[in-house]
Amino acid sequence: MDTYDRDEGVAWGYQNKPGDCGLNNYEPGYEYSAALVTLDDWVRTGNAPPIDPSTRADRTGGTLHYDDMSNLVGGIRSPIIDIPIAKYYAGQAPTGGSPCSQTGALPLVGGNEMLTAAELTAKYGTSQKYADEFEQQIEVALDRGWLLPEGAADMRHRLREATAYVAAAIGS
Repeated sequence: MDTYDRDEGVAWGYQNKPGDCGLNNYEPGYEYSAALVTLDDWVRTGNAPPIDPSTRADRTGGTLHYDDMSNLVGGIRSPIIDIPIAKYYAGQAPTGGSPCSQTGALPLVGGNEMLTAAELTAKYGTSQKYADEFEQQIEVALDRGWLLPEGAADMRHRLREATAYVAAAIGS
């Protein structure tokens, strides 16, 4: 019997190789936890959370829209999505995506496609720039209430491995 390894299961994909395609390694638990705390606060205090129109999925023209990483535009954004090392597909595969993007249609799990070394180099240039940008997005998510302090601590812990992954992929 296999034992579930959370560290491996929610590793954002950095346990894979650049360019690999596989099951989705995206970890939504950070956002779920923050949402539950917000809902609990609302129920206990009656203080409704602020309405942020940017948290709505972009359905302009009656269709979903995707960013340059094939991620849905809008919604509650995570540093994992905004400063990616992979394209994370879940639910519906984006139109015109790579063959790997079709894993997004897999029920319950979806798929991911690791960025290639060339894509990581073009996007970040260095592993330090990747780490700095990721840290900035952690602060943004904390400020918006999309991430709890304990989630930020876990992300920072995992960021060390993700930064090493980027450094090994691009050689810096």
